[in-house]
Amino acid sequence: MKTLLSALFLSGAAAMSVSAQTSPSVPELKTLGDSISYNIGSTEASYSLASATAKGEDAVASQIPTLEKATEYIFSLPQDADYLNGLKRALEMRLMLDDMHSQGLDVSPELFLTGYRNALHSSAKTMDEVRNDANFTQQLVTRAANEVKARKEAELRQKAAVNEEAGAAYVDALKKKDKKIKTTESGLSYKVLKGGKGALPTASDRVKLKYTGKLIDGTVFDSSDEHGPVTFGVNAVIKGFSEGLRMMTPGSIYRFFLPAELGYGDTGAGDKILPGATLIFDVELLEINHE
Repeated sequence: MKTLLSALFLSGAAAMSVSAQTSPSVPELKTLGDSISYNIGSTEASYSLASATAKGEDAVASQIPTLEKATEYIFSLPQDADYLNGLKRALEMRLMLDDMHSQGLDVSPELFLTGYRNALHSSAKTMDEVRNDANFTQQLVTRAANEVKARKEAELRQKAAVNEEAGAAYVDALKKKDKKIKTTESGLSYKVLKGGKGALPTASDRVKLKYTGKLIDGTVFDSSDEHGPVTFGVNAVIKGFSEGLRMMTPGSIYRFFLPAELGYGDTGAGDKILPGATLIFDVELLEINHE
């Protein structure tokens, strides 16, 4: 806090005279306390808007009335330390319940308030009793969190199973039409689009390549066209991609079809690669760096 106030004072006091000359809306700042008060408020609002600006115009538009209303309300309250500390604690509890709700826990602000009032108007407990209550509450939260986790994992597995089935059907249909598509023992399917020459890369080598990654619906989720050729270790990528690289020679172009177990499994990756997704890669191996 001392460091923050010192920084605000040094920058704010220096800016005070300039602001007062260039902006008619700035009040007259007669004392050092006036300067500190004004510049803390100005800097805080500027920080909030700068943070919102990074999220776009809509975020800024929604932030201004919300911030102004909330801040004016807080500063309209009486300067009672006990009351303000109570308000701070209540806000922390509200944010905690909102966070739990966002994570899928079925919590109730109304029942929180009932429990709060009942305890507040009951006989005071010892700190040992309070600790026991807190431990019991934590056990409830942990149990609920585990139930939410299990439910989400079951939902993911269900989604993954549907996507895996669709991916397998897609690749099987292609293989029936195109006999040049082969499948390894691991389940990696591939097609040689262009042959190359030279040695095969090993697991310890680094390779330079171009690639495009797609989903079975044609959605491109990654491509070296966006950032140029890439270089990485053969074993530094997902299992199916690594296996495919070890079949290629420099100058060759392959198309890989990776089932989920050779890609990102039941969890998926990012916004585009869903659980159980089959991945399609067109890869051109440019060179091998033996290490």
